[in-house]
Amino acid sequence: MSHKEHLKISKIIGEIIVFFLNRNIHDIKLQVTKTETSDRVTIDLNEINPLHEAEFVKKMNQHREEEIETYGWSLLGESGIELAGLFIDSVEVHKDEHGVHFILERFLH
Repeated sequence: MSHKEHLKISKIIGEIIVFFLNRNIHDIKLQVTKTETSDRVTIDLNEINPLHEAEFVKKMNQHREEEIETYGWSLLGESGIELAGLFIDSVEVHKDEHGVHFILERFLH
């Protein structure tokens, strides 16, 4: 993974953490995994308000905008969870007795 890819992943993670902290969700487990085909961010929460869950999925489930990536995050002059969603290809949500699990993927091209 290149330095630019590391920066993109770290910005995405930062915006995700701020999103949850602003909604008083403080028990956050996060894992980053690189596979042959993607970079995967897994987020595990013990609990989340259904409205916050829907809001997060909506903001993350935007179409990835590769044109925006060429300009770089800082040149866009904005930040936020909405912008992070433009860097994600896929969002999955799984629920079980341990909580809610979000899996975000950026496919490698």
